[in-house]
Amino acid sequence: MRLSQRADYAAHAMVEIARWYGERPVHATEIAQRQGILSRTWNSCCWRSGARRWCAVTRGPGGGYTLTRPPAAISLADIVAALEGPFVPPEEGLHDAEGADSDPLTCPIRDAWHLATATMRRILDGMTLEILVERQRDIDRKRAKGTAEPTPPPAPVSA
Repeated sequence: MRLSQRADYAAHAMVEIARWYGERPVHATEIAQRQGILSRTWNSCCWRSGARRWCAVTRGPGGGYTLTRPPAAISLADIVAALEGPFVPPEEGLHDAEGADSDPLTCPIRDAWHLATATMRRILDGMTLEILVERQRDIDRKRAKGTAEPTPPPAPVSA
């Protein structure tokens, strides 16, 4: 699956908003600065496309974006699906060959696509904003200490 830049921007923006959950609203310019996203891109693409499902906006001084649900209740899969549509194996979008059986268990290629899609969905379902915010904080701490060596992401939660 290839993700759009819009989904990537939305995920970055949502992590930044989740960092301040329960504390304060986050202004679009702050999201743009900390996450390297153009604020007009966040406002036009991401906000209109799906992020508003989990965010509220407060206008005026001291305003900004806040989550309407806890970070643990929003997964990366939720964000991707809101912006890209449902997780569908590649062959689902193709027309079946003449007389081909549509049962994925009768075709090794379809079986592989379904397995790959299910695996990706399971991993993204386990990556909540809470987990991603903690990972971002770990990175920030290491960067502050001068050891910005990347660490592997936490293992996703198994269903």
